[in-house]
Amino acid sequence: MPKPTAIVYIDGLNLQRRLVDQLDDSVWVDYWELIARVLPNFEILKVRVFTALAPTPEGTIAETRWSEQLQRHKNLSIHLGRIKKTTRVYLLTSSNGIAAQNGSVKVLKYEEKGSDVALSAHMIRDSFCEHASIQYLMTSDTDFEPVVKMLKTEFGKRVGILCTTKNFPKLFSNLKPDDIRHVKVSQVKNSLLKSLSP
Repeated sequence: MPKPTAIVYIDGLNLQRRLVDQLDDSVWVDYWELIARVLPNFEILKVRVFTALAPTPEGTIAETRWSEQLQRHKNLSIHLGRIKKTTRVYLLTSSNGIAAQNGSVKVLKYEEKGSDVALSAHMIRDSFCEHASIQYLMTSDTDFEPVVKMLKTEFGKRVGILCTTKNFPKLFSNLKPDDIRHVKVSQVKNSLLKSLSP
């Protein structure tokens, strides 16, 4: 009997923050290998990763590691958003929540832009142009609730959630996903790329 088929959409920075950073800030995930461990009973048609490059030296390393994976897995794609750098001024407060005298601080903030919209657009496009048994979204970010709801309730598509946190978000539960799985740190640990040669 043939395996059911799946297309997987990875919220890259969410995966990084929730699971990869628990291991080490210098490790790199083999995305295809991770999905094979999380969904062993499926034939994976495509894995799409949505992320962004921070303006740091690690960005060059990331491009190298992604290039290695793209050469190895022809049905893996990496979709890059952008990182917007802004400076914000925040008032300092005392322990009782009252603003401190003469107290403010400038904070340099990096924000990911474009990735969430791109992920949602690809999910909707693929739901009509590809023929998979189910689409899986890997995230714990409930900002994706509208696209999951639309695919399930308006278009009658099957959608599963691969949650990157121990507690499954209630907003997602209300959507009654067709499958719910928790991505484990151990699965990530067993899906790491080997270190780059010096």
